[in-house]
Amino acid sequence: MIEIVAAVIRDLEGRVLLVRKRGTLAFMQPGGKRDGGEDDLTALARELHEELDCCLEASSAVHLGTFEAP
Repeated sequence: MIEIVAAVIRDLEGRVLLVRKRGTLAFMQPGGKRDGGEDDLTALARELHEELDCCLEASSAVHLGTFEAP
């Protein structure tokens, strides 16, 4: 099983930010895998900084759910 964290980032007009890994055609939500011992919020903040060079304001984060997929 692979566990990841992902963000839904919307602007004031309701548009959602998606990212695309270099060399792929698929768009996805920003995020990624946890490093050992990280909680969800710490992992998400790190991934957003690595991918987008932006800082997560922890007070703005809302847990939307836990989901599974094959």
